[in-house]
Amino acid sequence: MPVSFGREELETRFGEHKVTEAQAKRMRELRLACLILADAIDRNCPGSREKSDAMTNLEYCMYQAIASIARREKTSDSSEKAAA
Repeated sequence: MPVSFGREELETRFGEHKVTEAQAKRMRELRLACLILADAIDRNCPGSREKSDAMTNLEYCMYQAIASIARREKTSDSSEKAAA
């Protein structure tokens, strides 16, 4: 069944997104948390398909979390969250 996303959704998914400094700070926090977990996985897990999958899924998780801030958050929301 064909699905039409519409221009607005396509722009959201594939367009450029400017972020505020507050949003960028939260994105850096997410990247750091993922880096810490990636390091723990790398140090504690034997080389294996499962370790590779864990790293790939962590990278995907980080990407999606950051994309949610850039794509779906209104600029006014980010200043409210930063103040909280």
